[in-house]
Amino acid sequence: MDESTKRLENLSARVSKLEDRQERLFQVQEMIAQSHANLTNVVQRMTDAQMQLTQIAERFEARLSSTTAAVERLDRIIDYLIRRDGERPESDRHNDDSSADFS
Repeated sequence: MDESTKRLENLSARVSKLEDRQERLFQVQEMIAQSHANLTNVVQRMTDAQMQLTQIAERFEARLSSTTAAVERLDRIIDYLIRRDGERPESDRHNDDSSADFS
């Protein structure tokens, strides 16, 4: 085998290796593109979920405020009833207690 044949075979082997590397690079690029698409999809779903959680938290806060206001109203009613009961004569309170049917 002469020198030029060896060079040609060497060059051919190097070209073959470069083709293999190029093919692997294309495959990696495809994988990266697919991963990017998947990541974009996940980020969009997370953003949607965060918006839903924000809406749920806002509704919860509104309901909590409403419940707190209702508890405050009930507390005022109980205070009023306790004060009113405290103003009644003892004999009226005793008559109410004896007339209650607990059976």
